[in-house]
Amino acid sequence: MRVPSDPQLSIVIPCYNEERDLPLSMPPLFAALRRLGLRHEILLVNNGSRDRTPELIDGFAVTEPVRRIDVPVNEGYGLGVITGLRAARGELVCQMWADAQVSADDVVETIAIARATRPGTLVKVRRVERDDGMLRKVISFTWNNVFERAFHGGGVDVNGCPKIYHRGDLALLDLECKDSFLDAEAIIKVRMLKMRIIEVPVHFYARAGGASKIKLLRYSASFLENVARYRFGDRLAAWRERVEAARTSAEAMAPSSSATS
Repeated sequence: MRVPSDPQLSIVIPCYNEERDLPLSMPPLFAALRRLGLRHEILLVNNGSRDRTPELIDGFAVTEPVRRIDVPVNEGYGLGVITGLRAARGELVCQMWADAQVSADDVVETIAIARATRPGTLVKVRRVERDDGMLRKVISFTWNNVFERAFHGGGVDVNGCPKIYHRGDLALLDLECKDSFLDAEAIIKVRMLKMRIIEVPVHFYARAGGASKIKLLRYSASFLENVARYRFGDRLAAWRERVEAARTSAEAMAPSSSATS
């Protein structure tokens, strides 16, 4: 199917060995997006999969506005997301998962809320009811509290997706974390830019298809290591300099009030 060259909305979904999830999660999403009525593209990022994920993506592209983006070797969840975000062409860019743990109806409701916002706003979900098991609930609660204490995160559901950005905001955020800390990096930078965060409460369902790719012990160690690096290291220094340079350049190029009066 022809993908619009000027979409109003881009959906970015990293896919790593998702042959069991995609047949269950994508058809309801396709239908919900058609009802939404926006010109859209769906970027399914084959994030180094070793199963039938690429073939499934190609099959969807026959009848839906799907673009397959390939990452040859899986280097982490974050790289899959970043690769898709950089290829996205929509004015609104939605980052989400392939597993349908947030319903397609809640996804399009969140997109509709984002459409009514101005740049400088991140719209995302907040998982208020969760069916993914007590262990995941406890670990998520712990991670969010560690994050809040380290970065004064305002009590947000850090990893909650979909996250929906305005295109210009994404350029300023310049996300670069290749691993699962990417969502936390986004919230850190959004807070530093003093952007508004709107959280939409949703039900978070159990996975209907394949198993989660997150290894909890490894992820926990990586999460704490990244917290230390971003809180006490220099990971954000170069980004701050780029943002200030971009703002200074934009101010210099803007017409003065006297010139326009």
